[in-house]
Amino acid sequence: MRQKSRGFSLTRDERRLVRTLFHSGQGQNRVHTRARILDLLDRQLPPAKIAPVLSCALGTIYNEKRRYEQDGLEAALPMKEAQRARFAYEYPRAGTASLLVAIEPRTGTRWVETSRQRTKADDCRCQQRLAALFPTADKIVLVLDTLNSHNAGAFSNHLPPADAFALAQRFEFHYTPKKGSWLNIAELELSAIARLCLSRRLGSLEALDRAMTTPCQRTQRSPD
Repeated sequence: MRQKSRGFSLTRDERRLVRTLFHSGQGQNRVHTRARILDLLDRQLPPAKIAPVLSCALGTIYNEKRRYEQDGLEAALPMKEAQRARFAYEYPRAGTASLLVAIEPRTGTRWVETSRQRTKADDCRCQQRLAALFPTADKIVLVLDTLNSHNAGAFSNHLPPADAFALAQRFEFHYTPKKGSWLNIAELELSAIARLCLSRRLGSLEALDRAMTTPCQRTQRSPD
């Protein structure tokens, strides 16, 4: 017999199973009701408040609580024979990140930079690095979409005036039309990166950097 404890509390695995069960839409209505009862009890709702929510008798709440406390979850939620256990599809969210991608079509070179945000400061830093890759080019023709950070104003906001002007003179900006896209090459590269590196969850920006290293080294070459 299970030892009673103060209050009512499911274990972590039991809580996952119970919530997955009534969210899945599978199984008998009686099993769903039992799962909802255990979930609401686990949320510390008193039986008197649970009964009207689930439209069931108050005695049913106490019976399911007693069954769980005495015999465990298997007795409270009898599973069908040979039925697989279900677990909630949930994970701790560690934040988001952005990928800043540039493609040089003639050489097939790909440059990728990871960033915690996508701001004008990030675009300014990325374009400084692009300019450094083509030190002898008079103009770097850059095709971009019409984001508010994709303009020379990002330089003046984050660089001294002389440096911002010099960097702006290195680029020739071309923007995609509103009702079309010229970024198919970049979009294909992002799709390839997603298949190679982003098919799993990554817990930190450092892990994302490591995941991006191998595919980028395969295609990244110094422009001549």
